[in-house]
Amino acid sequence: MAEEKEQWQEYWVCEGCSKEFKSESETIEHEKSCQQYLESKNLVGKKQNTEFEEPERSIAAIPIFEED
Repeated sequence: MAEEKEQWQEYWVCEGCSKEFKSESETIEHEKSCQQYLESKNLVGKKQNTEFEEPERSIAAIPIFEED
């Protein structure tokens, strides 16, 4: 792609992920679905952390039997 880019007289860059495109229309089309671009423009909420909290564990009562 480096050789191909040298042939472009100008190129467009996605404001979110910095991917390069040959035309403005390609860039705009990409930005419509680029998560980084949408987040930077506050058009969508940032993805929440995918870490899940473990539910609180209850401690079961264990009966203690006394030996006679």
